[in-house]
Amino acid sequence: MSVKGIISKNYMLCCANNYFQFMAHFILMATLPIISTTIMGASKEQVGLINGMYLFGALLSRPIMGRLIDQYDKKTVLLYTFALFIIPFILYFMMTSVSLLILLRLLHGLVFGALSTATMASVADTLPREHMGEGIGYFAVFMTLGMILGPLLGLSLLEYNYYYVYMSSLVFAALVFFAIVFLQKSSHAETTRKKNTALSRWQQYIEPAAIPIGIIAGLTSFSFSSISTFITLYAAELGQLSYAPYFYMFMAVTVLLSRPNVGKAFDVHGPNLIIQTALVIFALGLWLVSMTTTGVVLVLTGILVGLGNGSLFSSLQALVVTVVPASRTGVATSTYFLCFDGCAALGAIVLGPLAAVYGFPVMYRIAAGILLFDCFLYYVLYQKHHML
Repeated sequence: MSVKGIISKNYMLCCANNYFQFMAHFILMATLPIISTTIMGASKEQVGLINGMYLFGALLSRPIMGRLIDQYDKKTVLLYTFALFIIPFILYFMMTSVSLLILLRLLHGLVFGALSTATMASVADTLPREHMGEGIGYFAVFMTLGMILGPLLGLSLLEYNYYYVYMSSLVFAALVFFAIVFLQKSSHAETTRKKNTALSRWQQYIEPAAIPIGIIAGLTSFSFSSISTFITLYAAELGQLSYAPYFYMFMAVTVLLSRPNVGKAFDVHGPNLIIQTALVIFALGLWLVSMTTTGVVLVLTGILVGLGNGSLFSSLQALVVTVVPASRTGVATSTYFLCFDGCAALGAIVLGPLAAVYGFPVMYRIAAGILLFDCFLYYVLYQKHHML
């Protein structure tokens, strides 16, 4: 299928929405560890808690949003959610202590989890199911652009004043509104609502078929939290903080270049080979991160981390919406991210004290080992039941 066959107005607006959200997200994700330690005096454990509470907040909002997005018109849900989404970006300007910042990150996580779940469920509705991998792959490219440009912009502005960091994240968050307001409304919300209200109460919030894939994704996000939460602090500890933006750039450019091809391969060959290979590559990348002593090597490891993690994220997300009917894509997406965010939050909280006691290299080796275990778990939970 050609790219033209995938593209529609709603698809491109969802992609723009995704880009703006993740620009705002990664501007803060890359800079808050530095801001919190240098301006507010946060410890490594507190840095882990700052990002952990953000992910925990997302964890709480995913199930509720999954049900709402399947029951009501997606544009309406997105607009109401945006009204809450913009509030935390304004409150960052008022942060004066680590305790307040931790509370704000919890609030921010709640609204980010809700809006990102709604966006990802919405884009799945715009795609033909037999080409879900390719469509999600291109959709994820826009997320990757946020991963590239967000840290570069945030860390560059941080050299001048951290208020510029907050302002730039607020601007991109505000742009999300324009990507939502021009969406065309869904015409089948009422049918979907009737189907889902006939389910048991817990199935209105959790999709059982998505749980095995969610567990696999959860372990990858646990390991990736070692990068998203601590790579800038690790670079600073090595005396190579100036190389941190380029690590993000190499990681994200690799994801940007690989995701469309990974999506096509997913549709043609199925998920098993892609996911297993990506887990091994990701594990190798983290192991090399643990061994690095120079900024140049650190930057180059971003290629392996980007190839492994980028392939996993888009492939697992595409996989989870193909194992359920169209009327359950919202709940399936929220179930997937419930596992994803829960393990990411746990990783940020657990890996911080681990790094404080044993050092960052040991922390990264443990994260790599978890990914190798994930290879085995993928075979047990999914592959042996769906041999292709």
